[in-house]
Amino acid sequence: MLGAEEAALYADLTSYAFTAWRPTVGEALSQVVPRRKVTELERSTGVRLNCPPSDMPFAAWLTLTRTFRTVAGEHVAAFHGARSRLEQQQAGLKKEHRTRKG
Repeated sequence: MLGAEEAALYADLTSYAFTAWRPTVGEALSQVVPRRKVTELERSTGVRLNCPPSDMPFAAWLTLTRTFRTVAGEHVAAFHGARSRLEQQQAGLKKEHRTRKG
C-alpha cells in the first residue's frame, strides 16, 4: 500500500492528529501547517478534514499521506518523530492493575 518512507509519514501524521487535542484533523494540521495549505490539501485530495481523526476512513488517511509531503512542503518536518514520541510517552506510563473484590 505504502512505501517505507510513506508508511513512516503515515504513522507520524496519524499519531500527531490523534494526540493534537483538536476536534478535527484540519484544525490539528493547521497548528503546524498554514491554513491555506490545509485547504489546498483538502482540495487536492478530496478528503474532508473537518472531522475527528477517529471518523476518517483508512482509505482517506492513505490518500492524505500520499499527498501530504507535496502540499505541506517544509512543514512536514514538524511531524517527523510524532509516533516515536508517543511511544516513548506511553512506555513511561505506570498502569495500576486492580482486581475486583469478589
